[in-house]
Amino acid sequence: MSYLYAWKLANQPVYKIGHGRDPRSRMRDYCRRHKLQAEENSLHTWECNENASSRTLEHLLHYLLEESRMVVGDGRKPQELFHIPEGFSAVERAVQKVRHLNREIFAVDNSQSNWRRFQRLGEEIRVLEERIREQHRILDAPLEHKISKNLRWPVIIVATFLYFLFSGMLAGILAGALGWISALFGAREVLLVFRSHGGGGILLIGLLIGAFLVSLMVELDNVKVLLDRKIEERSAAKRELPKLQAKIGDLETERDGLVQRLF
Repeated sequence: MSYLYAWKLANQPVYKIGHGRDPRSRMRDYCRRHKLQAEENSLHTWECNENASSRTLEHLLHYLLEESRMVVGDGRKPQELFHIPEGFSAVERAVQKVRHLNREIFAVDNSQSNWRRFQRLGEEIRVLEERIREQHRILDAPLEHKISKNLRWPVIIVATFLYFLFSGMLAGILAGALGWISALFGAREVLLVFRSHGGGGILLIGLLIGAFLVSLMVELDNVKVLLDRKIEERSAAKRELPKLQAKIGDLETERDGLVQRLF
């Protein structure tokens, strides 16, 4: 009987993989040669066809790596590494971190078309998982920060307007007081100065009010556009998430069916 096997080094986050008969003896021999120790009860074995080709074993190893990645899920990086021995060079690019192995698989088929479809399914699932993470980022992004940044200019405009408003009012009051006092004493020239200053103050206040209102309307319109866009993005994300999750479920179901034929 031939096996694909994996076992873990004691006190190290490393798995070793191999293929052949009597995996336990192979594990002991390796530890004795390299003066290492295997973690107790860490040996995993998968029964293979006695005459399984190296290509079939590569398929199986690909699947194990895929399964190990899926076990972790949600984008977190696992803490354990696969070390691929010589003879599996075709899959060295698939080496990745894994936590554990938890499924027995039997190598019974070597269909190239099924294997290509299996690989495409893995790629499609990864793309969908990334899209789901992007939708979650859209849903989790706070709106308040963006809104507060866009409201900063209206606040500055209001403060500036109030400053000039009260300054103009104070100047107008002083000019008016001087004008009326001068008028009481018959100083006609001072009254003309008052009238000119008072009219200029009113005109300045009117211009400031107009500028403030126009600027405020423009900024509030920008905030409304931003809010509408963010709300629409969130609504679209809420609509798309169930569809993406359902599609991933369908692809995983199809992949499980291929596994039964491939392994």
